[in-house]
Amino acid sequence: MLTRRGGSSPPPPPFVLHCFSCTLRWFFRVWFPHRASRTPNSPPPPSVAQAILSRSNKFDASLFPILTVEDLVAQVKPAKLWLNIQHDIFYRQLNLDMRRYLLYLSKHNIPSYVSSPEVGFLSSIVGRFRKSKAKLIFCFLGEDTIEPSTNVIYGSLLKNLTFVKTFASGILIPKYYIWPVTSSGYVESYTSVVMDAHREGLEVFASEFANDVLFSYNYSYDPLAEVLSFIDNGIFSVDGGCDRLPHNRIRGHR
Repeated sequence: MLTRRGGSSPPPPPFVLHCFSCTLRWFFRVWFPHRASRTPNSPPPPSVAQAILSRSNKFDASLFPILTVEDLVAQVKPAKLWLNIQHDIFYRQLNLDMRRYLLYLSKHNIPSYVSSPEVGFLSSIVGRFRKSKAKLIFCFLGEDTIEPSTNVIYGSLLKNLTFVKTFASGILIPKYYIWPVTSSGYVESYTSVVMDAHREGLEVFASEFANDVLFSYNYSYDPLAEVLSFIDNGIFSVDGGCDRLPHNRIRGHR
């Protein structure tokens, strides 16, 4: 467990962080760290099961503990770490300070990437992270979903990447933002979002890849063919991506 200078304990991280360990530049393995501190009144450790029955049940209700961020770094020693702060507004409603916790982690060179779908949260920490090696990534949700701190839909924010550049060095976008798919399951022509973001100096990471969830028929059920359309199409290439099952995507990157 990391401690502050002087030996004091770090501020407890709020509930659950989405934590991605970078296996390569492209795709990331996922852990879900729990709270660092427990009290007699804390709820018991959660028992979870796969929501998709085609996946292995080997880890259902297992005895493997859910690691804190500090424990993950100490035990797994990932080359890079990606932390996603999904709902800072929710944490603040419970008087939990994610900003303070991230600043503590940054003093120990953790993490390498910090992402959030909230403009207000990233804007509040960008000044403190300008001299840090950690990169701030803005996560886009559904195009018609309202971003809570600006009350603007994500589709509109995508058209104003110059504004996004003021508080982030990259964007994480669902793959259909890049290659739209029709309701009948076929890929349409690519959009200009990757080129537009690169023109603004933003890195682009694609998300929502999974081997066992239906994806476009154009790829003939081959996840490797899908990933190659994002990194080896002769026109553009994303800078990385997030995947629930990264093995085939890593093959594609090689």
